[in-house]
Amino acid sequence: MDKQLDRLKNDLDAYISPEPIFTDEDKRKIRMKIKESKEINRPSIKKKSWFPKVIGIAAAAFAIFIIGSLINHFGQMGSNDSSSADMAESSSEYKMNDGKSSKPASLRAKTGVSTNADSTFSDLNMNSELKKTYMDFSASKKESLLNGLPAIDIFKLFIEAGRLNDYPIQYALLNHDSNEKLPFKTEKEYIEFRKTQDGSKLNALYGPIQQGHHQIKLINERRAIIYISEGNEQKAISLIKNNEGIWKISWESIK
Repeated sequence: MDKQLDRLKNDLDAYISPEPIFTDEDKRKIRMKIKESKEINRPSIKKKSWFPKVIGIAAAAFAIFIIGSLINHFGQMGSNDSSSADMAESSSEYKMNDGKSSKPASLRAKTGVSTNADSTFSDLNMNSELKKTYMDFSASKKESLLNGLPAIDIFKLFIEAGRLNDYPIQYALLNHDSNEKLPFKTEKEYIEFRKTQDGSKLNALYGPIQQGHHQIKLINERRAIIYISEGNEQKAISLIKNNEGIWKISWESIK
């Protein structure tokens, strides 16, 4: 019995070894295997390709900047062109107080006139340039000298011619288009008329014109009216652009 027990004990001791099952080396290898297994099984993280995206964003921003700059540039050009046109119109047609201009009549550009634009003035004296134009026109009667002059300057020339009894110049400053019903067929007939009693009545205009208050109203591109006020009296003189685009006095308004 005792022998059987000893044999069983020995068998059990052999089964349960007092020696460690895993040595330190075994444990190290097992840990390495586990670590390698985790590295293999871990999902790979792809590196984001950020450089091309940054380049794309920069290119888009640059394109937007260029487009915006072009839009702003052409917008300013349109605005400047519009302002220049307005300034040209103002300088050629609305400087009524002194009639000054930096260019001779032959070089002045024809400009349009805004509807219902008006201006007031009180001085009918001609500046040195307009006086020279009067002298040149009186000597040559060249219509080109009047080309580009504003309506108020033609009016001043007409008044100056009347003050000097320069009837040939007055006649030349009248509108001679076919739609204007002039009672004079020639310059000579006008001069003879001005010497009559009826013709001399026009001289009565010069006092109120020189002393009164004036306002010019531009009806449209081809018609302007000058209102002359003295006290309670008012006179209206009309100017028309003729077929050549030159302002002329309408006889119907002063007869």
